[in-house]
Amino acid sequence: MTNSLYVDANSRVILLPKSSETSSYQLVDIPIPRDLSRTKPYLVNEGNDQKTSIYDLSEVKNDNPYTVQDNVPVLKNGDPVKSFIFEASGEEGAVIQSGKVLVANKFDITWLLISIFYSKDQFTKNFITVEDVMDKLAAIFSQNDKWVHTLSDQCYSESLVKICESIVENREMFYKFSIEKTFEFVKNKVELLREFIAKGENSIITNIKGKLTDKTAAIQDIPETILALMILRYSVDFVCDSYVGSKFKKEFLTYTKYDFTELDNYLTELQDKQKNLQVVEANMNAVAQSSAQTSSKKKKEDSKKKTTLKKVVKKVAVGKGALDGFFKKA
Repeated sequence: MTNSLYVDANSRVILLPKSSETSSYQLVDIPIPRDLSRTKPYLVNEGNDQKTSIYDLSEVKNDNPYTVQDNVPVLKNGDPVKSFIFEASGEEGAVIQSGKVLVANKFDITWLLISIFYSKDQFTKNFITVEDVMDKLAAIFSQNDKWVHTLSDQCYSESLVKICESIVENREMFYKFSIEKTFEFVKNKVELLREFIAKGENSIITNIKGKLTDKTAAIQDIPETILALMILRYSVDFVCDSYVGSKFKKEFLTYTKYDFTELDNYLTELQDKQKNLQVVEANMNAVAQSSAQTSSKKKKEDSKKKTTLKKVVKKVAVGKGALDGFFKKA
């Protein structure tokens, strides 16, 4: 299946995932999980099966840092004259003359609920229904609660079961936020990312190895345990910093008992070695510079000596001197 295209009211073209539904979409302002005080547009799709799909939007710019920018023609909005051409199977294609495109990636609303529930204790006291959850969310975000009712009940239910304890009474499901279940949910995501990076078929592992390489050593081998710990730390930082913030991450690390002491010691030792190397190199450069200056000064002095003219003493012929007449016979 080829990628689908969606054009919003501002004529912006959004590239959808290959597996996305070709049905109705709308842009909805939804709070950002890592900062609930701010919102940004998400693409919301109500599928044919009444299931809501949410997409996070990322702008991809056709920038090239190696392109010479002098006298380059630009569009009225300042964008370079570059373009993307898209052709959707069985549909009309699109040409984006600005060279920018919005890419839609599937977003799990569970991350937003984690951020909200973790910061609001009202979701941990009692078991409540999906409708109660929606009402509480609408009250919390009263200034912008459109998104709360845009999402379907099924969308909430699928997320709540991942991070909440649940019970059934009178054929109705009730939920209560569980921090332990949430930690397990986040841990699973961290482990999936860790496994992906550890395969070594991506640029992330190259970047990680670059930070762990001891450039002062003749043989630049990275201990396997250190590499594994660095990959794990990167995975934790990426997941937590992207969605839930530092406070949650600190408590999450306590729960998981991830121990990075060995890694911290290795990085400290590596940093000390690199600092010592820099000091040695700086001293060597200073000595070399001093030697060069001394050599240059000596060459100048030698050159000055060679170019100094020797004073010529005029010789006087015998019998022509000033005292010769005095000693002559009278």
